[in-house]
Amino acid sequence: MNSSVLSPTADSLKGDSNVFFTAFGVLVVTLTMTVTLLGDCLIYAAFNSNASLRTRANLFFISLITADIFQALLVMPLELVRIVSEPQWPISDTMTKLWNSMFVCFGTASVCNLAAISVERYVTISRPLTHHATIITKETFAAVLLIWVYALISSILSFFAWKMPNALNPGFTISLTHAIPLLLLDILMPFIVCLVSYALIYRISRQHSCRIALLCGWTPLDDHKIQIVKERKCAKTLSLLVGIFTICSLPFFVFHVVNVSRYNEKLPCRRYASQIVKWLCYINCACNWALYGFLNQEFREVLFVMFKKCHLRIISLLQSNRVVPLS
Repeated sequence: MNSSVLSPTADSLKGDSNVFFTAFGVLVVTLTMTVTLLGDCLIYAAFNSNASLRTRANLFFISLITADIFQALLVMPLELVRIVSEPQWPISDTMTKLWNSMFVCFGTASVCNLAAISVERYVTISRPLTHHATIITKETFAAVLLIWVYALISSILSFFAWKMPNALNPGFTISLTHAIPLLLLDILMPFIVCLVSYALIYRISRQHSCRIALLCGWTPLDDHKIQIVKERKCAKTLSLLVGIFTICSLPFFVFHVVNVSRYNEKLPCRRYASQIVKWLCYINCACNWALYGFLNQEFREVLFVMFKKCHLRIISLLQSNRVVPLS
């Protein structure tokens, strides 16, 4: 008797929670997609409109936000389809595997570009006299191309590694032997490169600061002081990028390591957790352009000038279209 009474209530609560989770997911992915596209377009416009922004590190950053744009255009819309259609899935198995592989490709390209920015910043601050950070060379373009080739190879390997569990489940499974190498090579290895680079940058910055402190009375060092301060600010900006990447991507890494292990069935709220960790990766795409664009002084100044010009143009258009009443 009690069970028959409680069952509809439990089902209704479960249905309400599913509706709330679906609405929340649609809101998060839609906002993330919109912010990513608008912000990355602003960064593209700033980069193309000002020659001083065309440096080696900024080229890697443009490559990074290109991966974010592809994520927003090709991956996030299908995520919306999955959220709205669940538990049904109107897309074929091949398209689903391609969707997951694109997520791997663009995610790998993003973190590898972040690692490349870290290495470039380390070389700049460790070899200030011989390394010209403002000159984009053929080697820089080759490095960007190599990053995308590496990401594409990872996505192709992952395409053949995914296995669809059943027709009603839009998720995927992957064997332990395939999952661990992909996670290590696509996430953990570039992340370690970032950490090592910033540790070296911090050590070199401390050494330069000590030397300047000993010779602070010498005026020829003023330009060198300014350069060191500038590089340290850039290092702090990029450390924030790495920190946000850690917060957004580490749960994804940990979840999928556990998910392919023998403890996967013991994960509480496994369905919700698998979606949330993926949404965090999408949110990271929306944060990259804002962190680098507004914390980097050169980008910030150009963006503010662009905003001011747009504001003045809107005011002039409104004034020109204002209707003057007849007396």
